[in-house]
Amino acid sequence: MKAKIKPSGRIAEIESLRIKGSNRTYYPQELDILPIEKDWQQVRIQFISAALNGLTSNSNFEQHTLEDVVAECITLADTLIAELQKKGEEDGQDTNT
Repeated sequence: MKAKIKPSGRIAEIESLRIKGSNRTYYPQELDILPIEKDWQQVRIQFISAALNGLTSNSNFEQHTLEDVVAECITLADTLIAELQKKGEEDGQDTNT
């Protein structure tokens, strides 16, 4: 099993792990490593921000009300998240986390 060391960015092979609150050392073959949980609200905010940047950089932006642009950004973000979650379910991933 490999892990990325955050400060250096180096990829290293994990030989053993110590679990918080335990004095025992565990080896990778003894553990089922769980996927990192997605914060879908944070993902939604990032998608909305990206959509807002894209839509407001368009020269036709001034033809629309701010409310319409915001609504479109939210719709785009929600649609993209729904597709990502659907794809994750098809791949057998837990998308509710």
